[in-house]
Amino acid sequence: MGLFDGVKNNETVAVFDINSGSVGGALVRLNTDGKPEVFSVSREPIAFQQNFSFQKFLSSMLQALNNTSRALSRARATPRHIFCFLASPWYASQTRVIKFSKNTSFVFSKKLVDNLIYKEIENFERAHLEKHLGPKGHASPIEHKIMLVKLNGYPVPNPIGKRASAVEITIFISMSPESILLAIKEAIGHFFSHQINFSSFPFASFLVCRALFKNKSDFILMDAGSEITDVSLIKNNVIEESFSFPLGKNFLIKSLISGLGMTQTEAVSALTVFLSGKLQDSSREQITQVLKNAQDEWLKYFRNTLTHITHDLSLPSEIILTADEDVAPWFIETIKKEEYNQNTLTGKNFNVIMLNAKAFSNVLNLDKVQDRDSFLMLEAVFAGEIKGMK
Repeated sequence: MGLFDGVKNNETVAVFDINSGSVGGALVRLNTDGKPEVFSVSREPIAFQQNFSFQKFLSSMLQALNNTSRALSRARATPRHIFCFLASPWYASQTRVIKFSKNTSFVFSKKLVDNLIYKEIENFERAHLEKHLGPKGHASPIEHKIMLVKLNGYPVPNPIGKRASAVEITIFISMSPESILLAIKEAIGHFFSHQINFSSFPFASFLVCRALFKNKSDFILMDAGSEITDVSLIKNNVIEESFSFPLGKNFLIKSLISGLGMTQTEAVSALTVFLSGKLQDSSREQITQVLKNAQDEWLKYFRNTLTHITHDLSLPSEIILTADEDVAPWFIETIKKEEYNQNTLTGKNFNVIMLNAKAFSNVLNLDKVQDRDSFLMLEAVFAGEIKGMK
């Protein structure tokens, strides 16, 4: 099935992108006879914090979501479906492998799959979310996607109804605190009334990259957010491992604040001008040194992450990156300076593919929007792809 097969003509959907630095939203018109058309875009920042408080962070996110929803409602279009994508730290995810066997062969049925997945979701919640939510916290599944099924040790594309004595199911699971999901639903519900379909941003990114780059089955997905960088290892079209570290775009701003005594406004302005190559005054040398130190620190975390996600001493050399376009060149340059894993685990230099407006030009109509928001574009493609599957 190709991109957007099966969608209804002129059906409007809304997509919301909630990450660690901002909340974005877009209205997308899906067409059976052409590319999906993005015709309204809005993005609101989450308040920057030098000294982090999660409660302030959550409150600012919900305010940004409220403002974004209000802005989209002014387009006077009624979306039939709403998709909401959560980036770190608003979700937890893991790829898990379920193994089940008997002494005699049995039929691989949908009931068996559902039971095994249900138990695995419970195990995931107990093992991973209690430490984030506390013993009284509650989480809700966002998605559970079967990536691979093996019967008697062999991959089987359509296993339902087949007999086997051993089953292995690779499944991607993501969850989010129930209280946060309810707050998100309430904020959007003030302006749009349809049911919200939640997804983690890494899974959406994986699905879209698999559709856009059909010849690539092994690669690294990286989302360099404002507060957090997420890294996922893809091998044989399966999300094998994911890991995050707490350094993103805002780490550069905080480095300038602490290193040069700047205010937040001064640091943001200095970073923007510096990265554009237009900074010519005497502060350029100082900023260069501060960002060199930040680069060293980010690389240390990146190296540790690569070591964590690889188990067979091999890594793909291609990295597909999402990042704010103003800082994307800095991240690309920094990634290419990582030497140890490039030399020992890939055997070649990293090739970084940036997901930007150019990457989506063949699958989206962007004529009516000036803001070419790469995150929302990716999510618009995902929404069309998912609708096409139904």
